[in-house]
Amino acid sequence: MKRLLPAVLLSCCLLSCTGKLWTEQQEAATEGLLAVYFSPALYTECSIEGASVDFGFSDGNRVNVDAGTTPVFSAADGNFPSVELKRDRWLVNGTRTGISATLERSNLQSRLVCVAYDCNAVYLYMSNGKVLHIPSTREGSLWAFNFRKADNPALPKSVECSISGTAIRGSVPSGVFAGGLCPDISYRGISVSVNGKPQRNRKSRQAFGGTVEYVLTLYDESQLTYTVDINEPYPTVRLYTENGKSVESRDIYVGGTLRIEDPEHKYWEQDVFEAPMQIRGRGNSTWTMFPKKPYRIKLDEKAGIFGMSKNRDWALLANYSDKSLLRNTVGMMVSEICGMKWTPGIFNVDVYLNDEYLGSYDLTEHKEVASHKVDIDIAAGDCYLEIEAKKDKPVCFDTPMNIPLMFSEPEQPSDALKTEIEGWFRSFETALTSSYSADPNRGYAAYVDVDSFINHYIIQELAKNIDADLFKSLFLVKRKGGKLEFWHVWDFDLAFGNCNYLNAHQGVTTGPTGWYVMNHTQEGINTGWYWYMFKDPGFRARVRERWIELYPRLAGVPDRIREKYSWMCGSAGRNFSRWPTLDRYVWPNQVWLGEYSAEVEYMLEFYTARLEWMNGEISRW
Repeated sequence: MKRLLPAVLLSCCLLSCTGKLWTEQQEAATEGLLAVYFSPALYTECSIEGASVDFGFSDGNRVNVDAGTTPVFSAADGNFPSVELKRDRWLVNGTRTGISATLERSNLQSRLVCVAYDCNAVYLYMSNGKVLHIPSTREGSLWAFNFRKADNPALPKSVECSISGTAIRGSVPSGVFAGGLCPDISYRGISVSVNGKPQRNRKSRQAFGGTVEYVLTLYDESQLTYTVDINEPYPTVRLYTENGKSVESRDIYVGGTLRIEDPEHKYWEQDVFEAPMQIRGRGNSTWTMFPKKPYRIKLDEKAGIFGMSKNRDWALLANYSDKSLLRNTVGMMVSEICGMKWTPGIFNVDVYLNDEYLGSYDLTEHKEVASHKVDIDIAAGDCYLEIEAKKDKPVCFDTPMNIPLMFSEPEQPSDALKTEIEGWFRSFETALTSSYSADPNRGYAAYVDVDSFINHYIIQELAKNIDADLFKSLFLVKRKGGKLEFWHVWDFDLAFGNCNYLNAHQGVTTGPTGWYVMNHTQEGINTGWYWYMFKDPGFRARVRERWIELYPRLAGVPDRIREKYSWMCGSAGRNFSRWPTLDRYVWPNQVWLGEYSAEVEYMLEFYTARLEWMNGEISRW
């Protein structure tokens, strides 16, 4: 059983060794304790007789330390010695020991300055400045995990992590994960590795956004795995359902409470926002195919979350197949640059459901008719329409060119309104495909808002969005007596190089070159509204003019995204710890690169290459 040396005896022993030369007993104690340290043996007990302190270990070895020559301290109440260097000599609690520094030498080449012990370990203070632990448990073989500011310039100050068993926890300011962090690790063993790669202390950078496993190989070749979780104060959405009920339906809402935390005011000035809400699933393939689910939220009362316009309806986009987690953000940046009538606000957040971490999501405004969104008057006969092949709304129809359309609002139009809209599209497509198509008074321009069609085209062609060939997730407004307008864009998770089946379309590649939206629909190549519009030299000239105007701002998007990436890394790391997909195929990925930074860079390289290819082609028109 461990016994603790009385403090008064320690003081006497420390004073008695002052000025004494290195003795055989000190050398024997050093050799004996170092021999145990470099073995798998654990500390088991301490017995005291006079000035003799006897340490016992799990392999049966015992090492005697003469407290008259080597100071011994009971650290049970945190009574660790103060060991400092002065004039190349070590002082213990301000008293000289006569032992010189050996700072550049290894542990085996160094001397024992003093010893401390508690129930957790025996602590060996060495003349090279190291403090070695002989732990009482295997888990205690790693006893310190910290981040020094000197090794991590992104940190405002050094960070000390807590260790409980094999769980290591720490917290850092937001936005410091992008370049990785270099930990300072103190351990007893042969080596430390991550994913089989040896780690150099204070040299090896690691991404700490999510849980990282450090494997410690002990001196008997056995291994211990330590889980490291480094947190940050990131904008967080917490969803609590009544009685912890699960959310299993896209049709049935579950009641509960929404709590939003933004401790560093990334998006607004509120620390915490709480409101009653209802939640259900949303999406089509994203809901049915993937384990990480998207959600629709309806607040009991309108609220302006993150400074967006007040509303009840919000969406959480999961971005499961988009490993950059940024494609929808890029799409909305481009939409804003191109001047669509409405660009939904979009904000990256961590999401928890009943305290279970779900991942990194985009909180965005829900698409709907409202004064600050799709600003039309349904009562006056205006229509909000969606091009959607799934036809999952109550009233749907196909145009003569087989473009699938649905009534989003009103969902249940009168028979007269449905007949009117179907007839209008017949007239529009007749004019579009006629010999007088380019006539501004009788052709397509008499039916559509050409500027909105051009802005929409530039966004979708630049994204090379698989669904933008007049197939799905495209949104139109038809006002009573007015022209057809593309109002806003949506759904870019399969755009910007993230779709491996684009080449199923004739003449289309999955790479960043080649036209797609210009001349394709599901009917094949050289079909669709844009194909006929581009046959008009006037339309082509207006696209060129608009492109030249927008190009400088479009060219700045990658820098804006890299800045956003730099503080999103922590959220992404947590996401891919929860959903480890970086090194595997998820439908319909074109690449899977194993690292989050590589996924973001691939997406941005695709964006830049496509931007420059389009610029080169359009400049020759």
